[in-house]
Amino acid sequence: MGWLRSLTKLFLFLLLSAVTIPIQSLVLLLNRGRGALFLPWVFQVISARLYGLKITAQGEKPLTHGLLVGNHLSYLDIIVIGQCFPVSFIAKKEVSRWPLFGTLAVLQRTVFIERKKTKSQEGALSLRDRLAQGHLLILFGEGTSTNGETVRQFKSTLLKSLFSDSAQDTLQVQTFTLILDSVNGTPLLTSADRDLYTWHGDMTLVPHLWKFGQLSGADLRIIFHAPRDIGTYSDRKALANDCYNECLNGLTQNILPPPLNHIKTSV
Repeated sequence: MGWLRSLTKLFLFLLLSAVTIPIQSLVLLLNRGRGALFLPWVFQVISARLYGLKITAQGEKPLTHGLLVGNHLSYLDIIVIGQCFPVSFIAKKEVSRWPLFGTLAVLQRTVFIERKKTKSQEGALSLRDRLAQGHLLILFGEGTSTNGETVRQFKSTLLKSLFSDSAQDTLQVQTFTLILDSVNGTPLLTSADRDLYTWHGDMTLVPHLWKFGQLSGADLRIIFHAPRDIGTYSDRKALANDCYNECLNGLTQNILPPPLNHIKTSV
């Protein structure tokens, strides 16, 4: 009866979206500050409970404002990380046009970046403005998602706008490593096991979500590494390389720092 479980989850997720979207739309008419992210955070917490997405936070205390940069496994990462604290994400412009998920991304105040250099300036200005206002943003440095067995080189072009003026002197960046530990209550023995959660390559979203909805959920860890001042870097490539190496080390060395109990990550 896996199909019934998935259908029930999908129905409840759509119902939650139908309730949240008009309320959050009204909130954004009145408040576009950090307080406007409270309802999206509640949405992510409920969605994580609905789909059995559990995460344990480890390592350094995460930033309250600035830029978090890490690896990317699936569209489900938005719910997994979003349940930890009120936060906005940085995404490619195409995401804003996705049915339902694009609307939810807009209402979570996602910063959309154009891939084409000729159209990237607007997103870069929006990113700098949000960081200057003291917001917390998450950037998936690979520019794509993988199955989590390794980390792809981070794209320095995504960090270009941070080095255009003196704003970087006071801005902090923190790397994180996202690790998939188990899916459906069992360890990961094959790539097929990973792909029950991870979404990459030419996978289609709706069939993947339907199949994942038939399972009990997934367990992940997020390791926060030490924050760094952007002002100590001469260029974006050096920063991207450092963030990449730190993220990769967190995965390959399987670091096991103590849990961060002050972050509410269990649902």
